[in-house]
Amino acid sequence: ATAAGLDPVKINVVVIRGANDDEVEDFAALTIEQPWHVRFIELMPVGDLAGTEFARVVPSEEVLARVATRFGALEAAAGPARGNGPARYHRIRGARGTIGVITPLTHTYCDSCNRVRLAADGRLRTCLYGDHEVNLRDAVRAGEPLRLLFERALAEKPREHELLKLKVGGLKALSEVGG
Repeated sequence: ATAAGLDPVKINVVVIRGANDDEVEDFAALTIEQPWHVRFIELMPVGDLAGTEFARVVPSEEVLARVATRFGALEAAAGPARGNGPARYHRIRGARGTIGVITPLTHTYCDSCNRVRLAADGRLRTCLYGDHEVNLRDAVRAGEPLRLLFERALAEKPREHELLKLKVGGLKALSEVGG
């Protein structure tokens, strides 16, 4: 990505206990020499992972503690100029890049969520984990103005997801909605 001139470079890592949690520090080390943004994401029980035990979830505090143990105290940092989304960013002292954590389970960020998802079939989903959708395709074909459709959809955006209740809006996979 860097060689192709893409910027910012973001590397997303879903941390799973017993599968890849031993790689956290190595991924964090990538940010020292490169201006990359490595984002650690808590495992979400969605789709094929719906039956996942919470014991496999590695909380963001544990991820950050592991990184701090190896590299020293982390500094709060701004994320990439574009597309911060729900991540909270930190930096290893002197590093060129940042370390972000995305915490759908341990610290819900619904109150500051700035995301909606548009599926290929024209359905707008206002919460990645909810089941509320607005059918934009049919409405646009019927001549309804997009602005009003978006305003209505955003007004109905839920205040909090139900992921901790294992309600994930019928998703089979996050890739269905660009997650």
